[in-house]
Amino acid sequence: MLDQTPTLLDALKSAYTIIENNPQYTQTLGKAAATIGVGLILKYRHFTNKDVKEIEKWQLSRHPTFTGYRAIMSGIFLDQPGEAELLGALFIYLATEMQARKEERYLINKFGDEYENYARDVPRWLNYKAIPKKIKEYYNSIR
Repeated sequence: MLDQTPTLLDALKSAYTIIENNPQYTQTLGKAAATIGVGLILKYRHFTNKDVKEIEKWQLSRHPTFTGYRAIMSGIFLDQPGEAELLGALFIYLATEMQARKEERYLINKFGDEYENYARDVPRWLNYKAIPKKIKEYYNSIR
C-alpha cells in the first residue's frame, strides 16, 4: 500500500488551484499584503542596531524590513499568480532567510545574552501576539 500522506508539492498544487479559482479574493489579499510590506519597509528602513535597548523597540518582528519584502512578494504572487511571481517570492524568502541568519549571528556576537533574550521573546518574522497592540497604538496615535 502506498503512503497517502500529502507532499509539499501536493500542498502547493492545492494552494495554487485555490488561488487560480478565486482571483477576486486572492487579488485583494495580494494587494493588501503588498501594501503592508511597503509600509513595513518605509517605517523601519532606518532601523539601526546601536544597542539592545534600541533593538528592543521592535516587538513586531526581529527583521521588519525583510518581513516587508516577503509581504510584497507574497502579495504580488497572490495578485498575479504565475511561475515568475512564484519564483520571485521563493527567491526573496530564501535571500531574506540567509541574510537574517547572518545578521543574527553578528548581533549575538555583538550583544551576547542580551540579544539572545530578545530573540527568545520576538519571532524572526512576525509576532502575531503584538499585532493587536500595534493596531491599538496606531489607532490611538491618529485620534
